[in-house]
Amino acid sequence: MKNRLLLCAALFAPAVIFAKAPVSQITPEPLPSGVTTVAPAQGFVDLSGSASPLGISDIAVNFSTTIDMNPSCTEPALLYFNDFTTPADQTTSKSVDLMTFRAGGVQFKNYSWKQTGIYKVEIPEGFWKFDSGSLTPALTLYYEIYVGYNVLPAPGVVPELSNVYITFADADEVRFNTSGSRACEFYMDNSDAVYGLTKDIIDYNGDGKKNTVVFGFGSSDGISQEFIQPGTFGLRIDPGFIEYITYGPNYANDKEDFVLRTNDELLFKYQIPAIPIPEIYPYTDEPLEYFDEFTLYMPDNFDKWFTNDRVASNIYGVNEDGTVDTSHSLCRVRFVYDNNVDASDPENPFKDRIILNLFDVETGEQLEKFTPAKGVYCLRLADSLFTGMYQSLIEGADPEIINSNPFDYYYTIDNGSSEVESVEVAEPAKTGDVFTLTGIRVAKNADAATIDALAPGFYIVNGKKIVK
Repeated sequence: MKNRLLLCAALFAPAVIFAKAPVSQITPEPLPSGVTTVAPAQGFVDLSGSASPLGISDIAVNFSTTIDMNPSCTEPALLYFNDFTTPADQTTSKSVDLMTFRAGGVQFKNYSWKQTGIYKVEIPEGFWKFDSGSLTPALTLYYEIYVGYNVLPAPGVVPELSNVYITFADADEVRFNTSGSRACEFYMDNSDAVYGLTKDIIDYNGDGKKNTVVFGFGSSDGISQEFIQPGTFGLRIDPGFIEYITYGPNYANDKEDFVLRTNDELLFKYQIPAIPIPEIYPYTDEPLEYFDEFTLYMPDNFDKWFTNDRVASNIYGVNEDGTVDTSHSLCRVRFVYDNNVDASDPENPFKDRIILNLFDVETGEQLEKFTPAKGVYCLRLADSLFTGMYQSLIEGADPEIINSNPFDYYYTIDNGSSEVESVEVAEPAKTGDVFTLTGIRVAKNADAATIDALAPGFYIVNGKKIVK
């Protein structure tokens, strides 16, 4: 198997071919005397990657000699977007690099200038001053924000692959160039396995632009379907395989008024875990006030699930740097058989979903509610919490029984509280005789009201320990 470039996502370094220079193309003016460079450099600013994450909202001007602030200059720097007559933003925010005193910073108020289009920046004379006391010259800068592509789903861990969409946001038209040896392939890492691949060009956003390439994955016959084979896979696209075209303003009358670009080699890596990540409720993208229980919805590509009620998962705190603090479990999370039985499907009660309940770390008692302080938390499902009969896409393969790997779900608690976590112990499902931990019966056939009236402490009801 040929050596492959190990990249999660390759960035474009487009070779720009002009059939005819469109009117929208900019011609940067030379920098005045005393100014050495500006960052980002004038011209195209490609936001496909992280090279210029701020677009042009933050500009640095480098000088040949040292500079200082000029409080006498109250005239703002101006930013124009597409229309060079009416400013779209302005700022008087300026700074000087205290390490070298040779760079000045300009930050626009909007701080979100990442839209594709043409920009003009005007920095007035004397925005700073040289250490000799003379004023820095006026600058006029031109930029064109260009976003090469975006990928959905993003490379990384995914539950399965059905389609991958690559959208060229600036393009009006996309086409394949299959001449010569240019090709694309979908393969498994560390093996010779190459899988079926379909491709098409669609109008993904419904804006009339066919600027999205969609790749479909499936079995070796090339039929597009959900791909659920566990492993690490690569979607590799040869240089020049995709051509993406941006029309100029006169394209309707002049068919040579366009810009054509081609891709460098692209390689997107995806990892499909041994058991697909189950969907979970409550959803992770909405802040919660507290935790009560979790519902997992099982993937359809498993014939049957077996859940280990002796394996405990945990809720951990998340540090400010994003790492999970596994040194201290805040709350246990377990599957409880009695709470998950589905009488309508006695032969397979857990096919579609399972419910995970909360338990106190110290006492082991089931909790009705767990309310930690405001912050970010991680529900880490334990290794081998589930076992499933996995249906492989490999032709003729028998179902394989495999154990789950750990899964992380991140939640934000936003209840306004900075206090330590609190818990509410679940009431017992049934009433009965109540005993102390030493075996002394304190109530016979107690109902909920009787139990509620007990003095605070630990008791045993129906063989289960509760806390009041």
